[in-house]
Amino acid sequence: MPRYCAAICCKNRRGRNNKDRKLSFYPFPLHDKERLEKWLKNMKRDSWVPRKRPF
Repeated sequence: MPRYCAAICCKNRRGRNNKDRKLSFYPFPLHDKERLEKWLKNMKRDSWVPRKRPF
């Protein structure tokens, strides 16, 4: 389960003042290329490629 928001300028984190807000984090659809491209386009991160593990 992701812990951080990957969108540009987003500072949301799981567990950080989340009790008052209903935030949901989802893993990237790494095995669905078409959906992944849509996610990246909507995030304005066209040249960035997410990985299964952050490091």
